[in-house]
Amino acid sequence: MEQPERVFMIDNGSADDGRYQHLLEDHGYEVFATNNAYKLIRYAEELHPRLYVVDNDTRDVDAWQVLTYLSDNHYLETAPAVMLNTEPLSSRVRKGAAHYFPRRDNGLFLLEIADAYCRGKQNYRVLLLEDYLPSSEYAGEITDGYQISCFKVYDVYGAQMFLQRNTPQALIIHCRRENYDNLRRQIDFGNTFYVENRGNMEKLVSFLM
Repeated sequence: MEQPERVFMIDNGSADDGRYQHLLEDHGYEVFATNNAYKLIRYAEELHPRLYVVDNDTRDVDAWQVLTYLSDNHYLETAPAVMLNTEPLSSRVRKGAAHYFPRRDNGLFLLEIADAYCRGKQNYRVLLLEDYLPSSEYAGEITDGYQISCFKVYDVYGAQMFLQRNTPQALIIHCRRENYDNLRRQIDFGNTFYVENRGNMEKLVSFLM
């Protein structure tokens, strides 16, 4: 039986403006939003969402503690997490989420992510795995300025789940050299490339264009 397009959110939900919840629901997603982390975990065990969304601005909730629990207890191996209102390269960031967004906006980025994981068949030419979290001197937005359709994740499980429903032309892994072989084995995608810096990325993008 096909799994429902279900999204679980740690958010102020309808108690606040509920913008993300309503946007997802308007596009056909089944959304459970709560600011009670215990309730989210309990229901997730029964209902198996396809995506977790954790808003770092939710009142009275330690968003990083929620992310750590989901990661340590293997929830994120079957459904990726999006962290809202957090800077990807901040020293506060904890590894585990597939996506980090530093701002509130119209939510279209969240729809794109939900569509990729829940509905699939999205027309991205490149899947980019950024494996530089927590942040370090090696990290950086190496894709800035390139005119190529790219879906970026910060977590290997997120990359695996993206590939279950989407068929990009190439997988690019930006990581420390000593981590590349292990990451490639975990993802097991044929057309995979390693990039260490922006110069490597420029050569690959020119090839893929």
